[in-house]
Amino acid sequence: MAVLDTRHDVLATLGSWSDLVVQELSVTAPRRDVSQLSQFLLHHLNWLAEQFPAADFADEVEELIAQLRSTIDPDIRNTGSYGRPCVVPDCDGSINPEQTRHGAGRAASIDCSAGHSWEIHELLNIRQLMEQQREDVTA
Repeated sequence: MAVLDTRHDVLATLGSWSDLVVQELSVTAPRRDVSQLSQFLLHHLNWLAEQFPAADFADEVEELIAQLRSTIDPDIRNTGSYGRPCVVPDCDGSINPEQTRHGAGRAASIDCSAGHSWEIHELLNIRQLMEQQREDVTA
C-alpha cells in the first residue's frame, strides 16, 4: 500500500473518531493532523472506552497499526519472526509481538513459539514477568 494511502486512512479514521467525540461532548475539534488528532483521542480515551462502539474504535486503531507497519516494512507479515524470550520458566520459545486472531467471539492473543499463549488483557502479567526476568539477570 502506498504511503499516501496509509496517511489518508490514518487521518480519515482518527478524524472520524474525533468528530464523534466533538459531537457527543460538545468540545472544540482538534486540527486535522495526526499528532493533534491522536492527542485529542488520547485525552478522551476513557470516555471512548465507555461508549458502545469502543470495540470498533479498538479494531480500527489496530488495523491502522497493522497498515502502518506493513507500509514501513512490506515484508513484516512474511518474516514469521518472534521477539523476546518466553517468560515461562525453562521455556526456550520466543514471544511473537504480533497478535493472533482466533475468530469471532474469541479474544486475540500473544503467542510463544513453543505454544504458550496470553490473551490481550493478560499483557500486564507478561510485562511483570519480563521485568522480573530482567531483574534476575542483573542480580
